[in-house]
Amino acid sequence: MLASLRRAAKGLGCELVYALVPKEGTLKDHLAAEQRATHEKALATKREKREAQKKPWLEEIGWREKFLGSMRTLLRREGFRVRPRKTERGVEKEQAAFREAKELAGVAGMMGRAMSESASQRVGEQISHGRSRSCALSGKGA
Repeated sequence: MLASLRRAAKGLGCELVYALVPKEGTLKDHLAAEQRATHEKALATKREKREAQKKPWLEEIGWREKFLGSMRTLLRREGFRVRPRKTERGVEKEQAAFREAKELAGVAGMMGRAMSESASQRVGEQISHGRSRSCALSGKGA
């Protein structure tokens, strides 16, 4: 079939050329749509990764309990009958433990800085005392 097309093109003084033509729109529109879809997919992946990183922290600080409590309050105001939580046990303890751990981490950070500053001062003092001793032993004045 292609051979007969080549012969017909040669007979007409033409060259046979193969081409792909989109069924709808233009090739530029098709490529732009693909690029847009790829970009949206990358954004969604980035958003999911960010949410996955935030989730443990949000779980730790007890946002879920506050959110559910607020939702119950809003629903009651709108006239819906909402069952109270079966138990509130442990939520306050978890939040208090988190606050305490956070405070301890802050104190430990301050203590760590203070301890390192104190140690560097002691090392500096030992070095300066060492110099004065060596000068005294050698008979040279400082």
